[in-house]
Amino acid sequence: MALINCSSDDSNNESFTPQNIDFETIGQGQIITIINTEEEQNNIVITNESDWNQLVEELFFRMEEFPDLGAEELPTEIDFNTFQVIVSVDEVRPSLSNWLEITNIIENEENITVTILKEWDDFGFQALCQPYHIVKIPKSDKPVVFE
Repeated sequence: MALINCSSDDSNNESFTPQNIDFETIGQGQIITIINTEEEQNNIVITNESDWNQLVEELFFRMEEFPDLGAEELPTEIDFNTFQVIVSVDEVRPSLSNWLEITNIIENEENITVTILKEWDDFGFQALCQPYHIVKIPKSDKPVVFE
C-alpha cells in the first residue's frame, strides 16, 4: 500500500487581474499636413531619448507653420529610466473638426492595451491635418497593443 501526497501551490496559479495604468498627456492637437498627404495612422512606443528627440523634431517641423492650431510645445526631457511614451497620430483628415484621444491604458498579463477614440467629420475649417495624442506611462517590458 502506497500513499501519495500532492501539495498544491496556489501562488503560481493565481490569475492576473488587469489594471488601469494612469497616464499623463504631454501633447494633443492637430498636425497640419503640408508635404506628405499620404500619411496613415501611426502608433508608436518610445522608450529612449534618441527616438523621442527625433519625434519632437519632426512634429515641430510640421507644426511651426501653424502654431495656433493645437500645436503645443512638447517637453524635450523625459526620464526614460522611469517612463515610456505612447504616441498616436491619426491618418490625414480633411478638416480641423477631427480629433483623436487615448482614452484608456490597461496592463494585462501578457501586454499593455491602449484604447484610442477617434471622431471625424468633413465640417469645420478645411485643412489637411492629423490629430495626435502623446502620453507617458511608467516604463514596462510588456508589448503594447493598440485598439
